[in-house]
Amino acid sequence: MSFTIMFFLILTVITIFYILFTIKTGLRIPIMIEIFFIIIFFSVLIIVLFPKTLNIFEDFFGVSSALHFIIYLSIFLCYILLFLLYKKSEEQRIEITTIVREIAFLEKRIRDLEKKSKNKKD
Repeated sequence: MSFTIMFFLILTVITIFYILFTIKTGLRIPIMIEIFFIIIFFSVLIIVLFPKTLNIFEDFFGVSSALHFIIYLSIFLCYILLFLLYKKSEEQRIEITTIVREIAFLEKRIRDLEKKSKNKKD
């Protein structure tokens, strides 16, 4: 085996074991993201071990070379990840807004209660 194949093989196996370790230890990310990355890394492992499998995708999708197919797929996956990150940031923005409103409400209530207790003492 060439150095490149060995490098990607070792890197993929380490990454898969790391993802499985994080699943087992409870350092969780959403299950769909975990499955997504495991599929990606298994795909890389299969492509590294059996490079001729890309010919099937070339013929099926009508792409001129395997390199073009990989580049198109990578760009597509980057857009998917970008969308998921944007979606997550919007969810967090909404949660932060809700928390800030609740804190402001509670602070106002504390001030009102302090005024009432101060007025009762006087």
